[in-house]
Amino acid sequence: MCKKIILCGLVLLLAGCSSANPVVSGSAEETAVTAAGGTGTEETEEIATEAPAVNVHEESDRIVGEWFGYYLSAEDVSEKDSSIFSDQIDYQYYARGLGQDKDYFLSPDMWEVFYNEDININRDITGEDIYLIRLDPEKLLELYAKNNDTTVEGICQELSTTKDVLYYNWGYDPCSVNYASKHKDNKVAFSQKEIQIFGKVNFEERDTVMKTHMITVKDGEAVYSSELEDYLDILRRDTLQAFTDDCNIYSQYSDIEKNGVYKVDGISIRTVIPLNMPNADMSVWEDEELIADRGVTAFLNYSPFSYGCKSEDKVNIMQYIEEVSEDE
Repeated sequence: MCKKIILCGLVLLLAGCSSANPVVSGSAEETAVTAAGGTGTEETEEIATEAPAVNVHEESDRIVGEWFGYYLSAEDVSEKDSSIFSDQIDYQYYARGLGQDKDYFLSPDMWEVFYNEDININRDITGEDIYLIRLDPEKLLELYAKNNDTTVEGICQELSTTKDVLYYNWGYDPCSVNYASKHKDNKVAFSQKEIQIFGKVNFEERDTVMKTHMITVKDGEAVYSSELEDYLDILRRDTLQAFTDDCNIYSQYSDIEKNGVYKVDGISIRTVIPLNMPNADMSVWEDEELIADRGVTAFLNYSPFSYGCKSEDKVNIMQYIEEVSEDE
């Protein structure tokens, strides 16, 4: 009987000791236990971590950056093979028409580069990385504003649009295609307002200057193309539902083409936007049924966004150019 009493006393004593100093959640004791590598239980929780995204085209990014650093650099431009950048003369002519040095646009920081996964869906089959490039519209708008002694917002107000709408829907007036020959035949003539804002014609192919071009990287070599591949033109047509042939008359486009079918950063990506400028197509001024179109210039969207690119597709090529400069 005594043994039973003593045994019960020991059990009660031990129970009292274990409950005298409980570990409170968040207390110093719990912190100490955790720091020591335990939690009071044998089970431990594993923290899930995501592997960092791998840029499978990083080497191609570098090659494109180096291409820009060499061929689109005003330094020693006369010693470079202009056939590599086949549109060089058009950009030089346009720079002169805007009152700038001929090599004004031959600088990597004047350009934007895009790499889109959907456009490159077959890269593992073709072994190619395809980049879309264009002259940065924001840099152009800044120059237009400077030449007109106003602000970018002032230029946009003159055109009855906004900076963002222009940036995401940048392209060209369809009257600028083969402008010289059509102007010679008195079929088109830019208005004074269009010349004042976008610059006088200096024999450049202005549609070439304004639109999107392509660089293809394969086997470590970057190749520039002024014109995009046919499948990209088809992609643009399907993406925008742009089924009206390019024309100079805004009213002839469909509502979908005027309003867009999707947005990027909250801005509708459209086939065409109206600019508040007299239409350069002389036939519009001869047709009484097109009176409403006389004061409107159709501005066709040939930006990278019209081919499905997003803002996150932009590639920072300047980092690679700066690396090369540091190495030298």
